[in-house]
Amino acid sequence: MVLLILTFVLMGAQQKMFPGVVDLQSRVQQDLANEKKRFLPQNSVDISMAMKLITHEPPNMLAPPAPQPPLLLFPPSKETLARLSGE
Repeated sequence: MVLLILTFVLMGAQQKMFPGVVDLQSRVQQDLANEKKRFLPQNSVDISMAMKLITHEPPNMLAPPAPQPPLLLFPPSKETLARLSGE
């Protein structure tokens, strides 16, 4: 009983001396609860993907890029080098 009363007294003193710490602790606890809620099988996209309950289509480009001219391979052949040099 004394330990319980002492705990409440210390918690009250902590709230008066360090109000930001209590807010931070409650925010951390809330974030942890949200993170745990994320991995419930009923509402978890991660688990549903792992169990192959849902799928997605692969992405495709609506406007594919224009074809590029072929690149030179180096070292160039003697004929290509002569043509590029203007010989």
